[in-house]
Formats: sequence, C-alpha cells, structure tokens
Amino acid sequence: EDPDEGKQRAIEKITEQMKEAETMLYETAEPVFTYEIIDIGQFDARFENRGKSLTKHLEGCSKVALMAVTLGAAVDRLISETTDSRIALGVVLDSGASVMTELAADMATASIRLALAESEGKKWIGTSETAGLFMTERFSPGYGDSPLEMQRHLLDFLQSGENLGITLSKGLMMSPSKSITGIIGLA
Repeated sequence: EDPDEGKQRAIEKITEQMKEAETMLYETAEPVFTYEIIDIGQFDARFENRGKSLTKHLEGCSKVALMAVTLGAAVDRLISETTDSRIALGVVLDSGASVMTELAADMATASIRLALAESEGKKWIGTSETAGLFMTERFSPGYGDSPLEMQRHLLDFLQSGENLGITLSKGLMMSPSKSITGIIGLA
C-alpha cells in the first residue's frame, strides 16, 4: 500500500468523525449562561480568600462580572454513551464540546461587554486601558494561586444549580463537565 493513500484515508476518516461529532453536538448541546455584575467592594467582602494572582488581575477595577456557562447534562451523556461504543468518536466529541464550551463562554463575555457598554452609555468597551472603560480577560477559580474552593462560592452566588443545573462534587469538579465559571474585572 502506498503510504500517501493510507495517510489520505486516515485524514478522510478523521474528517468524517469530526463532521459527525459536530452534527451530534449541535443537536444535543443547550448552551446557557448567567452573569452578575457587582461592585469591587461587594466582591472583596464575599471572596476574601482569592489569591494574589486574582487580586493582581483585578487591580484598578471598580466592578466585577461573575459568570457561569454550561452546555448541559445531555452533552455529558452523549460523550459517555458514544465513548462506550465508539471510543475515537467519543474523543472527538469531547474535544468538540470543549471548544463549544469556550465559544459559549465567549458569548457570555460579549453579553457582559454589551451590558456594561449600555449601562455606561458607550457603544463598546475595550480590553485595554486606552479605551476608557475596559474589561480584563476571564479568570477562573484555580488559575494561578486562586483556590479552586472559590468555585463553590461563585456557583452559589450565581445560583448556578437552580439557574443552569451546574453542581459541584466534593472534589470541586463541575457537573455538567462542559461548564466554565469566570471572573472578569471591569474598570
């Protein structure tokens, strides 16, 4: 067999699995998010044990946006059931769902940006200080020296169990697994 033919068949098979996984995810995922914008003083009082890296990240911010995003429990079931019978497709589904979760988090961040702009009477909020008002990048519990235990307080504050169906295990793992929480500084 010609090595190029084998390589081409492998590429075609992977491409086929990626398309199948994409279709399955679009049919199954139900991306939802919630967020709350609070004053930095409120955040400081509620999240005292947050680590130096998050404190530095929020330096100069007057408000903080807290957010949670999930694709829903059906995606976890889809990945698990598919992996049981077709492991390669399950791996592709898992990877695709991770990308989809990040895209949903980007949508939540864009909604926060628009809400902030509207509340401040601006057309847009930038990510640099030269824009006047700005937003930091998303920061999640567990980054740097920020304790993962913050996850519980963040999810409780956002009522993510009731609003989004996100729960936290004793080991601080979120369920559904394709979920993200974040903290964004606003100045």
